[in-house]
Amino acid sequence: MASISESSLLSKLQSSDSTGIFTQVYDYLRPLADLSQNNNSSKSKPDQTLIRSLAKRFLPFLNTSLSVLPKHLTHISKSSSSSSDALVLELFQVYKLCLDCLESVVSQLESKPFSVEFLRVRMMQCLEACGRVDDAEAEGLRILEKLRATSKSTKRKAKILPEVDKGGIGDKDKELCLLVVQIVVALVRCAAAAAAGTSNEYGRFRRVLDLVEEVRPWLRGLDASSYEKHQALVISLGKCALSLLGKTGCSDKDLIILFCRVTLTEYVKSPVKDQVYKIARRMCSTLLALQGTESMYIIDIFDCVASECKLEEGSAGIEFVELVYYCVNKCQAANASFCNAFAQYLNKIAERFKQVLTPINSILRLYAAGLLLVSCSLRSKVGDVVSSESAKFECLLGILMENQKMIQTSPPLLGQTFTLLDSGCEASMTYLPSYSEALKFLCKPLAKSVNSERKQLVTEEDDASAKKMLATVQDAFYILCQILLSSLSFSSEKNTDEFDENSRTLLNVALAAFTLSIRTNLKLQEITGLVKQMMASEWIEMEGMKYIIASLYNIAVALYRNKQLNKASKVLNLCCKASWNCIKCCCANSMDEEALKEFVIEACKRSALLLDILYDIDSLKIRKKVVKILTNWSAANDLLQDVPTPIPVLKQWVKIECKQAKQVDEEVDSPTLYTLLSSSTEFSKRNISIILEQELQAYEEINLKCPEFCQKMQMKIINILLQDIYLTPGTCFQKAQTLVRKGKALRMCGTGGLRDCIQCFSEAITIMKEISGETGANKNAIEHQLSVAYCMRAFCIQEAEPSSKQIFEDVKTTLDLWLGISTLDCFEDGDCSLSDSIMILLYNIIDLMQLKGFMELSHNAYKLLTRMFNWKNVSIEKWLTFLWESRRLSHALCVSPICEAFQSSLDHFNELSDIESWTRYLQANQSSLVGFQQIFSFLLSSPHKNSCCKGDSFQNDIAANDIKKAALELISNVSVPNHSTFLAGYLYYDLCLKLIANGRLMELDEKHNVIVDFSKNLMDGVDRIEVSKSVAREILLFDSISWNLEECYLSPWKILQCYLESTLQVGIIHEMIGDATEAETYLQWGKAISDSLQLPLFMVTFSSILGKLYVKKRLWDLAEKELQSAQEILKKSNTMLCCSKCKLILEVTLNQFFGDLCLSKYDGCEGTTSGKTAKYWFTDALDKLNLSEWKNSLSCPDNGSDETAMDVKCGSAKTCTCSTMNETGENVGKSMKAGAATKIGAKQNKKTKKAAKVLTKDTNLAIESKPRITRSRYRASQNPCISISSKSEVVKSEDENLISNPSGMLNWTESDLNNLDATTCIFSKMRNFFCSTNSIRFEDLASWLMVAFILSRAVSDIFQKVSKLLAVIHVSALREQISMSSLSQPLSENYWASYFHQASIGTHYTHQFLSNLTGRCKDSYISKSSNQEGSKLLLRLVPDTSVDLAEYVKLFLASLPSTTIICISLLGHDYASLIQELLLYPTSVKAWMLVSRLGFKSEPIVMLLPLDSILQDSDEDALISGALFEKPSENWHCPWGFTAVDDVAPAFRTILEENYLSTVSPFEDTPQNRILWWKRRKNLDHRLDELLRNLEDLWFGPWKCLLLGEWLNCKNFDSVFKNLVNDLRSKCKIDVNESLLKVILGGSKYVCEGETIVSQLCSRKDCYVAKVGYCDEARSGVLLNAASGFGVSSEVAFQLLNDALEVLEVDDSVNREPVILVLDYEVQMLPWESLPVLRNLEVYRMPSVSSISAALDISGIHHEQEGRNISFPSIDPLDAFYLVNPDGDLCRTQDEFENWFRDQNLEGKAGSKPTVKELASALTSHDLFIYFGHGSGAQYIPRHEIQKLEKCAATLLMGCSSGSLTLQGSYVPQGVPLSYLLAGSPVIVANLWEVTDKDIDRFGKAMLDAWLKQRSNLPTECFQCNLLAEEFEAMNLNGKAKRKGARKKSQESSETDSPRINCGHRPKIGAFMGQARDVCTLPFLTGASPICYGVPTGIWRKKNV
Repeated sequence: MASISESSLLSKLQSSDSTGIFTQVYDYLRPLADLSQNNNSSKSKPDQTLIRSLAKRFLPFLNTSLSVLPKHLTHISKSSSSSSDALVLELFQVYKLCLDCLESVVSQLESKPFSVEFLRVRMMQCLEACGRVDDAEAEGLRILEKLRATSKSTKRKAKILPEVDKGGIGDKDKELCLLVVQIVVALVRCAAAAAAGTSNEYGRFRRVLDLVEEVRPWLRGLDASSYEKHQALVISLGKCALSLLGKTGCSDKDLIILFCRVTLTEYVKSPVKDQVYKIARRMCSTLLALQGTESMYIIDIFDCVASECKLEEGSAGIEFVELVYYCVNKCQAANASFCNAFAQYLNKIAERFKQVLTPINSILRLYAAGLLLVSCSLRSKVGDVVSSESAKFECLLGILMENQKMIQTSPPLLGQTFTLLDSGCEASMTYLPSYSEALKFLCKPLAKSVNSERKQLVTEEDDASAKKMLATVQDAFYILCQILLSSLSFSSEKNTDEFDENSRTLLNVALAAFTLSIRTNLKLQEITGLVKQMMASEWIEMEGMKYIIASLYNIAVALYRNKQLNKASKVLNLCCKASWNCIKCCCANSMDEEALKEFVIEACKRSALLLDILYDIDSLKIRKKVVKILTNWSAANDLLQDVPTPIPVLKQWVKIECKQAKQVDEEVDSPTLYTLLSSSTEFSKRNISIILEQELQAYEEINLKCPEFCQKMQMKIINILLQDIYLTPGTCFQKAQTLVRKGKALRMCGTGGLRDCIQCFSEAITIMKEISGETGANKNAIEHQLSVAYCMRAFCIQEAEPSSKQIFEDVKTTLDLWLGISTLDCFEDGDCSLSDSIMILLYNIIDLMQLKGFMELSHNAYKLLTRMFNWKNVSIEKWLTFLWESRRLSHALCVSPICEAFQSSLDHFNELSDIESWTRYLQANQSSLVGFQQIFSFLLSSPHKNSCCKGDSFQNDIAANDIKKAALELISNVSVPNHSTFLAGYLYYDLCLKLIANGRLMELDEKHNVIVDFSKNLMDGVDRIEVSKSVAREILLFDSISWNLEECYLSPWKILQCYLESTLQVGIIHEMIGDATEAETYLQWGKAISDSLQLPLFMVTFSSILGKLYVKKRLWDLAEKELQSAQEILKKSNTMLCCSKCKLILEVTLNQFFGDLCLSKYDGCEGTTSGKTAKYWFTDALDKLNLSEWKNSLSCPDNGSDETAMDVKCGSAKTCTCSTMNETGENVGKSMKAGAATKIGAKQNKKTKKAAKVLTKDTNLAIESKPRITRSRYRASQNPCISISSKSEVVKSEDENLISNPSGMLNWTESDLNNLDATTCIFSKMRNFFCSTNSIRFEDLASWLMVAFILSRAVSDIFQKVSKLLAVIHVSALREQISMSSLSQPLSENYWASYFHQASIGTHYTHQFLSNLTGRCKDSYISKSSNQEGSKLLLRLVPDTSVDLAEYVKLFLASLPSTTIICISLLGHDYASLIQELLLYPTSVKAWMLVSRLGFKSEPIVMLLPLDSILQDSDEDALISGALFEKPSENWHCPWGFTAVDDVAPAFRTILEENYLSTVSPFEDTPQNRILWWKRRKNLDHRLDELLRNLEDLWFGPWKCLLLGEWLNCKNFDSVFKNLVNDLRSKCKIDVNESLLKVILGGSKYVCEGETIVSQLCSRKDCYVAKVGYCDEARSGVLLNAASGFGVSSEVAFQLLNDALEVLEVDDSVNREPVILVLDYEVQMLPWESLPVLRNLEVYRMPSVSSISAALDISGIHHEQEGRNISFPSIDPLDAFYLVNPDGDLCRTQDEFENWFRDQNLEGKAGSKPTVKELASALTSHDLFIYFGHGSGAQYIPRHEIQKLEKCAATLLMGCSSGSLTLQGSYVPQGVPLSYLLAGSPVIVANLWEVTDKDIDRFGKAMLDAWLKQRSNLPTECFQCNLLAEEFEAMNLNGKAKRKGARKKSQESSETDSPRINCGHRPKIGAFMGQARDVCTLPFLTGASPICYGVPTGIWRKKNV
């Protein structure tokens, strides 16, 4: 390989691509390299000549290389590539090779000592620069080792550096000294660099310490020019120390502390000793950043600095304090333990400077105290790192108290600080900034805590020790404030961060000092002065002032609430002064106007509170303070011209004046503000007027609290304004406004000042009208105020003269003026204060219009309303919801929920004619949407309506539960807003309309009361008709009421409308369910309100319904008066009372009611006058129904249908069904009676033909198949009507009307037909059929009635009439010409007739019993016995569909109670004529009696008996009676009014009237008069006896046996009956009616007494049985059809009957089962129980068949709860409560019973009146309630209270007419016994008419004796029960196991229930009635009066009685 030249090597050595250079250089320097190696390995001396020659040869290359390599290495090392790292390594090899070669020839060179070592040091530096710290360290240590090897000393081999000679370092050693120091510096620097890396070796740090220790002698040998080496060493040492401190996880604490100390010591000794605090700060910073235990090393650092540095020299002390300042501020992020330890350390070292450097001592102690507070704060944050709140002041104060020596033992700290500062000592002044910072450090956390807890601090008290420390803290605050205030005042730069910081600190500390001074009462004056000085300073900004004012206000409020009023007033006074001064400055400096206004408002509020506090302290200062406050406000208003008025101040002033007026008894002449301000020159007239107006408004708002005083002050202020202020022409507008306010004030005084009030409004209107046309006048503002004046006058006139036409004119003018305002945007500019509250007036106007019927103005009102909403940018969704919720979309009682006036006003909202749009807009409000869908789903439910009007989002199946849920959500909150209650009430209201229309009246019992409660809660003072003051205030003070436009507002008129509509609906519901008394009460009340307020629409409606009610009550004069009144109002009305549809409905309804009145009033007349009159009214009604006004664009869009006018929906998609036929059942007769028709078919005369047209307009009238109900004011629930449909509905011919497909109707359900509508439709058809009955297919007629029966099941009135007609038709089906086979195929006619008969009696009470039983069973145990399901079946009136009716009837009759039930109805008037025509009866009959006998053991028997005999007194008896009695002071009131009984038995009415006269007619008590009186009474008794005998003989004849119960213990009855049936069937071939035959056998000897019944039966040709037997086609048999009477087919049959009657073994010991009479309301007044056949038997009464089961179930529930299980209820007569002579005027009765009751240990009262609560408790806690007094006792416990009871005792009511039922026309009877039954009483013994006390006492005593005797004689066994048990055992001989089980069960039952004691064979309560009647002196006049209501009730003994 060719040798490389020197130049090429040098060139390559300097190039960037020097790869492989080491090999080349080595090859080049091999001679020297070999020489170097030989020198190192050989001990022989080298050849000097060779060395010289080699040196000469290679020295230039070596010198050049060693000069090039350092630069080249530095350059290459900056590159970070991997190739550069390899090159650097190779170059360093070259570098070392060169040095080794140089060293081998250095001995032959003339150079300085240690030149090669210095070059090696340079290589160390290169290695360090290239990051090769370890290599550098190794190189340095090698150099030192070599130097140490050449050292003369051989001691201390562990040394790193060579030892200095004992003689020190001479001149010749200077180079060595410099070399050693450089190496040490390099090694220390390497150690620092290595520590900064990842190395965790602490050995090099210890080596550094050794190096520093060993280098000190060498450092002393350096000359002055080499001291920079020492400086470099110290700096490197500092870096090394910082690197060591920065290492985490260092466990060698001693090493760290030693290293830091050495470093700091070296700094102090080095030329850079001035940087010792800098390095110390860096060390502390590094340690604090670690946030661990390493921070504790700071204390050692400080200890080193404090010990090494001379703090008293120069600025060392300041620098030390600054170091402390730096650390303590950084400590706030450290841990609490370090802060605490550091504090203790600072306190400790402060002692060193106590005598020498007082400022440092104080500063350190302050910092130490501050650190303790920081430690406390850090501890409080443990576990709550997110909390930024400071520690509580109590905790901070406690820390200071625990370390009080830290502060209080250093006198210069606080008390003598100013002495030092004022002395002018330069040293003290030098420390002032540091002292200030130390104070800040201590005071800032304290101030922050104080300010955050100032409300608590100012109200607490302290002990002495705490107070002392508080004083110290307060002094610290005060000193700091003085220092900061001084520095801020003299500061030239006011926008720096330091200035801002000092400003904030001063504010916080000063306010904290003020807070503590309030608490401690120390230096209060000085600190207050400090606060004032601070507020007066120029440097303070607006935000700072606001902070001061707010803080002072908070302090004052806290003191005020703590009742520290004196302190509060002083603080608040300072606050108010600051506020007003600030306002003045702001006005002068043009502050932002909105911010200033807000500031003024706040200042006024604070001033108002100051007045309130001053009033409690010293009321004498109030007026001066008010003047001062208003002066400040006036000054501000003069500067700004638009400052908010001082409303809070004036309100507080008024409030104080009212309080003072209340405290003084005599009348106080309180001054107005005008009196106080008028003398001052600082107030302009403008400001005074503003103040007076606001004072007036304040008195208006507080008027309710002190009305008389406020009204007097209002009038004072108004008079001042009118007489002293508003005198110039330019103030006319203000004068008019004041007149309006005067009118308001007069009205607020009460209705007595209404005339003056109206006069004020009129004057104001005149003034404003005069100035409105003036040039420059603010026309918009004037017209607006003019509108308000007109509006106010209209409201006042409505109260003063509600019938005035001026109301209409004023409302019209108001709307015109508002609509005339060109643009509402002008109000935004302040021309007029048209606020959102103006809407209150507009809402009131609309609501008043809707009440009064000002429909002509509706369009403008709605137009203005929508305009206002658009102006206020209210979305259509919101305002539609508002209007819908508040029911403002239609007038009161409107047939349509959205009236046409509203629709016509929507010029830009065409989409609102679509229901889909409404649904979308109401979507956001669920309750409104549900209400909307409920109404329209009901209104749009006609099946023939086009579905286009309903969109996809419209829910058509809103259920009742949805409504209930929506309503409950509205009222479920604890505090329910009025509008929520209002909306919930209307949801129920609309739901009731739907339920009424669907005939679901049973559900209304619970809902109509809810509606009334809702409306009553909303109505303020419903007991007064006039608008109350609170209501008037709401309207008159509309402009001062805070109200949001987007909130629902309810005006008093709207609430009144709600109340009246609800009252009307509830009255109608009561009328529909038959409660005429309640209905009349509600309707009369509603009418009274309507008349008083002159509300024509309601007046017409209430009068119409009252007219209808009086028609049904047969009060003709009252009915005619009410109807004529309604008609007159309609005629006289000058304005549109309502929309056209509603008016038509009103007229149609009145026509209908007039027609009903005509037919009812003259029901018995033979002439044609009534018919013609009725025809006129009904025809006129039909004409109106055919008009075209019924169309509605919203609900009836033009869909091209061919509906007639009658078929369209009324007003809002509701088919108008305003019927001319009111009561369906009545109209059947009315249609025939109108023309006095008496025949049908061929016998029909001309009058009959005319009568057929009374209710129809023409012969083409037909009925719509599925009409719907209207939503009129009584929502057409009372107005079922006809409408026209397609002709295919009815197939009509010239001779007959036939239903096209009647059989299909039997499958209709409620989902197919609306209940009331369909029933109405059916009866409308029947009306036409009955007009020509010879053309009727009765099967078709019955099918229609069957559908009506199903659909009207919940409408008691209609249901009863339908049921009665069905019963009549099925009984009449016995006629040959009538065939009912298709309908009655599943059951025979007697089943159908009996079922429909019982259904026609007492339906209303069945509903009530069902409701009561349901309520009682909710939380009670329900028996699982078999009769339970049967009782539920009895309570269900009918099934849901007619398909199941036959099966239901079977189950119903099979589930009857185990006793005989007799149903009796009297069919008179129209029914009598109908039956006569249907049965072709030959003679005229006044009435027919329908008797049904029911029992679960046998088939029902139905008998229709003609009553052709009139039961009346003989002429002789009547003459005697007329002569005996004088005319009484009061007339007898007949309880039943007039019924068919009065036609067929007039004698009964006469007897009862004369009985009454005999008990009340006055006469002189003489023996002769007594004889005469008894003669009269006995005559009446005889006449009643004769009447009852005649009734039995003439009405029942041989059929009296139908009334008897079955035998209980006849020995051979069953065998005789069975043989007779077999003989008749075998010998006579007769299909016997076994039930009828059993009744005949059972009653033969009992009734006929020796005569056979057969002869009597044969003589009766007019008895009709619902079902007869047929033996063959010849119709022979024992019982023939009804048309032929009861005949005999052969002598054999009659002989068999006679033989059977003779064989029967009947004697007096034979008992009969009880009989329960179910009497129709027309016969319930008769004493049926006293008929001879029944007089000694056990007879009860119940209002309906289903109520029997309900009563048994209720008793069963109670008995099961008592542990008894019996079929009938039972009572213990000794568990009784008596009430005797509560009025105190029946002394004889009291003497008779009181002691006797006490002897029996009964509870009760005698001679005193009980409370309702006492009686209610007695009725629920006893078995029996005994009453001897006047009447029924309802005067002590009303009927409604009785019905509320959950349980009720059996009752003995011995008062006059206690059992009488009051009958009001066609309404259901009412009476106290029914209330007891509904409450659960099993039996009630009461009197039907008036009785005398002695005789009825005898009866009562006899009954009670018999009951007690029966109780005491109760045997343990019953003979019949034992006999029956033996028979069962004989029949089941093989069933031993069963008998054993049965016997065991019987024994268990005997132990608990005593079944045999309470069995059905025992005499019961009613069994003793006959015996007790005979005890009476007058056994009929008195004895027949008591009867038993209820069910058979046994007698038993309780264990504890």
